[in-house]
Amino acid sequence: MIGPIGRATALKELIDFLGSQGAAAGFCYLRGRRRVGKSTLLTQFAREKPDRVFYFMGRLDESSMHSLKRCAKAWDGFTQQEHLTRLKASALTWDEVFHAIAAFGKKQTAPILLAFDEIQWIAREKSGFLGALKEHWIQLEPLENLRILLCGSSHKFFQQMTGGEEKLIRGLKTRADIWLLPLTLSEIKEHYRLPFSDEELLLSYTFFGGIPYYWNQLDPSLFFVQSINRACFISGSLFLEEYREMLNLEFQKNSIRTLTQILEHVRGNGVTAAHIIEKSRLAHSTVSDLLDKLENYNLVFRKSPLFSKPKQIQRGSLYYIKDFYLNFYFRVIARSRSKIIRNRTDAQLFSQILDSSPKQLFINDYTGPMFEQLVQHILENSVSRSEPIFEKLNLKQIEFEVGFHWDKSSPFDLILHNTSDRVFRFVECKWTKDPAQLTQCIESFQHRTERFDVNIQKVLCLNHEPGAAIFNKAKNHGVVIVTPSDLI
Repeated sequence: MIGPIGRATALKELIDFLGSQGAAAGFCYLRGRRRVGKSTLLTQFAREKPDRVFYFMGRLDESSMHSLKRCAKAWDGFTQQEHLTRLKASALTWDEVFHAIAAFGKKQTAPILLAFDEIQWIAREKSGFLGALKEHWIQLEPLENLRILLCGSSHKFFQQMTGGEEKLIRGLKTRADIWLLPLTLSEIKEHYRLPFSDEELLLSYTFFGGIPYYWNQLDPSLFFVQSINRACFISGSLFLEEYREMLNLEFQKNSIRTLTQILEHVRGNGVTAAHIIEKSRLAHSTVSDLLDKLENYNLVFRKSPLFSKPKQIQRGSLYYIKDFYLNFYFRVIARSRSKIIRNRTDAQLFSQILDSSPKQLFINDYTGPMFEQLVQHILENSVSRSEPIFEKLNLKQIEFEVGFHWDKSSPFDLILHNTSDRVFRFVECKWTKDPAQLTQCIESFQHRTERFDVNIQKVLCLNHEPGAAIFNKAKNHGVVIVTPSDLI
């Protein structure tokens, strides 16, 4: 297992939060996707500072009372005082816990951090945790050496409890959220040291995103096909049921079947809400409500045509699954689910799905669209912009937005637009090594862009390093080529 790599920024933010000076207590949230490594980071932080960091994790499968008892025992262990654990069960409440925290905090001469992890399970309905926290914050806030951190993966929890005027703990936060982001491609390549080519690494990233727990399932002693097969395509694989756990974080169990039905329609290369309603035969209100929630919870996103009128944009918006693993599940794993469940040996089921000809690593109806989404992800989510693509496209210091455009005469995968240099970068993403296809794409740029009355830079993103002939062809047509080394 690999530890919390690539977490220097988040760790520094935790250290700064713990050591921040002020006349009042601190309160913030540590957020990030499920399995991204939040708990690993916090437990390591608590181990390194055992006298200054109190860490408590909620559990999905326990009652509110049992959670309260565990927290009381953990707090008494941290303070080395038997107080909460000596109370009768009927007298033990979250009010008593926060009263004990306030009493302990008043005596501290150095800052202490209370980290409540998996907060959605601690503060479940009718637990009393959030109400007690809000009520006792009046006594806790003046304590300059007290820091409280709530950590969780559920977008729903933070939206419902912290977002607006009516939210239960709105306004308690004293600093911006600390976000634990997925690892980048370069961090995966540097720290995991898998025997994968850059092309195989790009394809693997469309399976797992930058989620450390998923990459930890790979055997570094195996090459690409064998490693992916053993992790994902054998009976008992983590990836068979992980999608349910993700949906259970945000939705009631009785809606999972309907959600799955919707996502099975969204898994294609973009669909409208009207298409989902027609094919699923679900009520308009049901589809609309769940799509809104999926979008708010960062599981689905919409593309709207950049150069269209408002009514056309509203009608023409297309829904896509945003999360890499969910795409991988609904586009690939779900279609082979029965075979995977029966596959109890190390047979090469993945190689049957993969078109691994000498010239290509390709999964039908998956690899092309997901390569486009991967490029979009890098452009939209890079914090440092250390990937060479930003230098190559002169976007290192420029603020820009990623847009989309499609019609019968001139569809484009991505359009990068900004107000700084007023250049529109029209981007095509091609997962192919066929010289004829690449030549046709390069030559078609001119007539496909000539009707747009804007300054244009033409960009072609590839899954490999092409030969000199393709580079020369691109140069002659004013097309910039982006290769895997520019993306990693």
